[in-house]
Amino acid sequence: APHPVDIDLRNDRGISRGAQATFVYDPLNKQFFLQNAGGKTFVYVNREIVLTYTRLKPYDIIRIGDTELVFVPLCSDAFSW
Repeated sequence: APHPVDIDLRNDRGISRGAQATFVYDPLNKQFFLQNAGGKTFVYVNREIVLTYTRLKPYDIIRIGDTELVFVPLCSDAFSW
């Protein structure tokens, strides 16, 4: 079963309250996705807006409000937990 983990960005005044995005791992295909959670804040991956979802690749830059995160996967085609 999935184990939800929150990333606390409440100090970023450019982000509205509530969930803005969800990270999803597909264990069958060993792929990660970023899904827009329908919040009021725009979510970007590599400066492209995410309106529904997008597949994440290693070292993609995720921007939510004024916060930038670097996606570093701990699973890949070569390794999985």
